[in-house]
Amino acid sequence: MGFGGLSSAFRVRLVILAMALAGTVAAGVVSAAARSEPGVDFLGRRGTALLWGGTQYRFVGQSVSGLIPCQQRSPVPAVSSPSAPAVAGNAPLPAADLTAFFGSLRTSGIVRTWAPPGAGAAEVKRVVAVAKRFGQRVTLVLGTGNDGCSPGGRPEWYRDGYQATLLPWIRELVPLLRDEPAVAMWELAAPPPAGLSVAELRGFYDTAGAEVHRLDPNHLVASGSGGPAAASAGDWKAVHESGQIDVLTMVDYDMNDGAAAQLATAAATAAELDKPLVVAEIGVYASRDGDPKASLDPARATDTACVDWKTRSARIRAKLDATLDGPVAGATVPRAVRGGAVTACAAAVVSADDPVLTVVHDYTQGGELPPPASAVAAPSAAPSASTSPPPPAPAVPGGLTGKPAGSGQVTLCWSKAEHAAWYSVFYRDTNTGQEWQRMAFPVTNTCWTGDYYINGHRYEFKIRGAGPNGESADSKVVAVTPAAPRPGTLTLTGEPAKSTEIKLCWSKAVNATGYNVYYHDVTAGQAWTLMPYPVDALCWTGAYFTNNHTYELKVRGANGDGEGPDSNVVTVVPRP
Repeated sequence: MGFGGLSSAFRVRLVILAMALAGTVAAGVVSAAARSEPGVDFLGRRGTALLWGGTQYRFVGQSVSGLIPCQQRSPVPAVSSPSAPAVAGNAPLPAADLTAFFGSLRTSGIVRTWAPPGAGAAEVKRVVAVAKRFGQRVTLVLGTGNDGCSPGGRPEWYRDGYQATLLPWIRELVPLLRDEPAVAMWELAAPPPAGLSVAELRGFYDTAGAEVHRLDPNHLVASGSGGPAAASAGDWKAVHESGQIDVLTMVDYDMNDGAAAQLATAAATAAELDKPLVVAEIGVYASRDGDPKASLDPARATDTACVDWKTRSARIRAKLDATLDGPVAGATVPRAVRGGAVTACAAAVVSADDPVLTVVHDYTQGGELPPPASAVAAPSAAPSASTSPPPPAPAVPGGLTGKPAGSGQVTLCWSKAEHAAWYSVFYRDTNTGQEWQRMAFPVTNTCWTGDYYINGHRYEFKIRGAGPNGESADSKVVAVTPAAPRPGTLTLTGEPAKSTEIKLCWSKAVNATGYNVYYHDVTAGQAWTLMPYPVDALCWTGAYFTNNHTYELKVRGANGDGEGPDSNVVTVVPRP
C-alpha cells in the first residue's frame, strides 16, 4: 500500500511505535523547542516563520542540481526526477562558474542543492564557502532516496538501507559545517516514494533527524517530503509530528497558474504543528520554444504539456504569488546549473537567459519578501510569516578602527550595529587613486582581518551594516598602511678565532630572514661599515682583520621590508 492511501490500521501501528519511542520523540520535541531560535548568525524559526538575524524571513530561491558533483558510481540505475535532474559529469564545477552563479543572485538568499553520500565533503565545503562570499545560504539535501547519486527514492532505502549510506555521511559531513552560518538548513532526503507505511517513514525521519541534531545544535532540519497526498493528510501530519523535523517541505509540479492542490492541506498541517512550510520546488515543464506533443505526465498530458519559456515564466510568477499569499516560509524553482539543451523539455531551468531567473531575482529584491496584500487584509487563523512588518534597516556601525596586522594585512574592528545580521566592507588604495571596492564576501563578526594588501600603501576602509532588509549608510572612514613587521632584537657575543679572524654568534631575531653584520676598527678610527653580504645563520666567522687592532661589531636582523634594531656591541681584538 502506498503512503498516500494508508488505512487506520497503520495509524494504530503509529501509536504503538510512538509509545515505544516515547523517550526519543519527547526528547526530540524538547530539543526542537530549544533550537528554534538560535543565535542571529543561523537560520532559525518561531512557530511557522523562519528567522534570519532574529527577524522573520521569507525567500524565493533556486533548487539547483549540479553544484556539487557526486563522485561515486551508482550501483543501481539512476532514476531521473523532474525535481532534480541527474548531475552531468562528476567533475567539480569550475571556480569561475561557481562564482558567476552565486554572483548573479541577490544577497540574503537561499539556494537548495544536493549533497548526497558520494559527494566529497571538501567539495561541499567549497560550494558553501563561495555561497558565503556572496551573502547566500545553502540548504543541503543529504540523501537521494537510494544508494546512488541521482534522485529516485526506493522504499527499501527509507526502511533501513539509509543506515549503511546516509548515517555515515551525516557523521562525516555535518560536524564539519555545524558552526557555518552559510548553511541554511539540512534536508534529510528526496521525496519518498509510494509503498512506505507511516511507521517506516516516521522511523526514517526520527533516526536520521536525531543524528543530525545530535551532531549539530545550530541548524534546522527539513524533511524533504513531497507533500501530503489527497487522501492521507492525517498520515502526513503523523509523520511530521516527529520532534526531529523542524521544517515541513512539499513540491509543486501541478503546472497550473495557481497554488498546488495540496498546498492548503500542507499549510494547515504546518500551522497545526506550529512549524514552517517550504515549497522546495515549483516546476513547469518547458523548452525555449515549447512542444505541445511532449508532456511531463502522460496521464495529465494537457495539464503538463511542454510550454515555451515565456509561458513558463508567467506561470511561475502566478504560482509564486498564489503560494506566498499565506503562511509559506519560502519557495524555490528548480535549475540545472550545468545546463542542457534549450530545445529539450525540462522542468528545471537549463539556461542563464531563461526569463524564470528574472522572476526569481525580482522576488528576492531586498532579501525579505513584501507581505502580499491579501495576506494583510484579513488575518488567518494560522500564523503567517507575511503578517509581520518588514524588519527595520540596519543601523550604521560605529567605532570603526583599523591597524596593520602583519605583512600585507589589515585588521578592522567596530561596534555591533542594531538590526545588522552581517557587514559589508569597502576599501580603496589611495596611493593608486583606486575607486571604492566592495569586498566579495560578507563579514558576520565585528572584527575582520584582510590580506594581500601592498605594504607601504595607504588604504581607506568603511563598512555598512547589512541584513535581510538591506544595508545601512556608510560608517566613518579609517586609513591604514600595512607593513611587514620589522625584525626583533637579538643578543650578540664575539671572540677571536684564528689569526686575523673574528667569530660572532647571536640569538634568533623574530621576523628576521637574514642578518647584517656591522664593524669598525676603533684603533684606526674607522667608521661603522656594513659587511657586503648578509648572513643567514646564527654564527659567522670573518677574516682579514688586522691583528692587535680593537674592533667593535654589532648585528641587525633583516627581512624584505628592512632591518631591526642594533644588537649590543661587542669588542674583539684578533691575535696572531
